[in-house]
Amino acid sequence: MVAQLHSHDGLPLRLPLLDRAALLGLLRGIHPAFGTTEIGYADRALAVVLADAGLSEELDDVLHRIEARTSPVTAVADSMLQAWVQRHAATKLNTTPPAA
Repeated sequence: MVAQLHSHDGLPLRLPLLDRAALLGLLRGIHPAFGTTEIGYADRALAVVLADAGLSEELDDVLHRIEARTSPVTAVADSMLQAWVQRHAATKLNTTPPAA
């Protein structure tokens, strides 16, 4: 387990994601070490991270993409996520998108 954490696929790959800009880059699908992320899961996580910075055009775009891909299987979870993200973002004073 320790060897795996220290390997190139362990902590060295994940520690940089503690930086907000790196995490946003990954979730936006532009982090070169990860290639293209699956947009469905990335968008859900991206919405949560963006909500912490307040309302923004990017957050609206992400929420619309999530809504467009909602299926009967994900409808309840997506609805709850959208409601939480919108409430959380509305409580933040900063309404500009976070820096990349």
